[in-house]
Amino acid sequence: MSYMSVPESAESVNNLELKNRNSASILLFLTLLLPSFIPAEGFTLVMLFVCVIMLALHSFNIEWCMIRLVMPLVILALFGLSGLVFNPIMDFIKDLWYFAKVIPAICLGYMLSRSISDVLIISKIIVIAAVTASLIHLLQIAMNPDVMSLSFKLIREEITKGYYICAIGIATLFACHRLNVSLFRSPIFYIFLSIMSASVVLSFSRNESLILIIMLITIYGIWNISSLKTICLIAFLLVLVLVGVFAYCGNGILIDQPRSGPDTTFVGKAMGSLHEIIPSDYSDPKDIHTNWRGYEAYQALQSYSEGNALQYLFGQGFGALIDLKLYILLGGKEMRYVPITHNGFPYILVKTGLAGLVFYLLFFLRILLLSGKYSPVSNTNLIAKWMTIGLSLSLLVSTLSISGLFNKSSLTPLVILLGAFLYLCRNNYGSPNYWRKCEASTNKTQL
Repeated sequence: MSYMSVPESAESVNNLELKNRNSASILLFLTLLLPSFIPAEGFTLVMLFVCVIMLALHSFNIEWCMIRLVMPLVILALFGLSGLVFNPIMDFIKDLWYFAKVIPAICLGYMLSRSISDVLIISKIIVIAAVTASLIHLLQIAMNPDVMSLSFKLIREEITKGYYICAIGIATLFACHRLNVSLFRSPIFYIFLSIMSASVVLSFSRNESLILIIMLITIYGIWNISSLKTICLIAFLLVLVLVGVFAYCGNGILIDQPRSGPDTTFVGKAMGSLHEIIPSDYSDPKDIHTNWRGYEAYQALQSYSEGNALQYLFGQGFGALIDLKLYILLGGKEMRYVPITHNGFPYILVKTGLAGLVFYLLFFLRILLLSGKYSPVSNTNLIAKWMTIGLSLSLLVSTLSISGLFNKSSLTPLVILLGAFLYLCRNNYGSPNYWRKCEASTNKTQL
């Protein structure tokens, strides 16, 4: 009996691990899709529920590595708690949600990846989720063919603004292709690539296109560079080139395309992207409308500058509102005081001050240090390295235009995947000092 108990026990453990992996795979697929189709507040409850499920599957063991990774964001959120004393309670709760929901999203991805523990399975899930979202997008267009005769702005209003997971799906396919790893057979590869590409093109989204460019440059540009200084230099040059191109074209030197009004074109909007987000005090109503993101960012900086020395350092707290100095129709309501801006950097300054901004940047710097400095132990795990760097840069750059980590729901799949690939880095990379410290202090904590 004693000889038979060992294989039986091993078989039962393997079956349990397989069951957990299958459950986690389904949950990852759903959490990559749902943010685009259900209210953001409802999805936050879903995330918390799934996090509890994943903790239960692992006997409520929490890895210190996961806690240490999100610690800068936890500290960042703590700076805003002073708003509970000074600001209206409902505005405080809304800001607290914007900041705090990022933490369970990263932890959710980390714990799902912990159960799956296979970069190729996760890559397949990403592509299948992206193809599903793309098909839904294309089906919406097919059911309303008349919209294709409208301007790109009306198409986005009538159908959808697209799904960022589609850009990540394309990047994942190319990452695997770069290593000659076949996630799918050749015909399926090209069919999936065509479907996702069509969705990205028809989304007319500047941010989605920029994220795809960043991901592809990460995969094909810095994949074989081991020096962190070189990686940071290339990232800086990439941003500099994009800024230069947008600034050059945005002034109408290369292309003169309308950026506002009924004749607005996608090229015009794209070429004026940088000008649109630069904080500036516009007085002409037409300029304010055309460069709305820059105008509201300027007003946010004005609100920040009106604070005292302590508020410069730690912000005005959650619930602090930004005075736009005019009434404007936002979300169907006329508003003068708003809780959030498209540009996430002034938003962070108003709510959590200079200290909060430092911890926000520190969060991304630590990720780039961990994922960029060390070589993976196997070739396929390069995918985890590329995706972690690409997602980090994408979320950081998107902070300028759509609030980055604090975006209401569109970027939630990217945040979840960042957590997932961070686990793969922790699990499959050589043993960087950071991970060794985690394991030395205690790999897990029992609740």
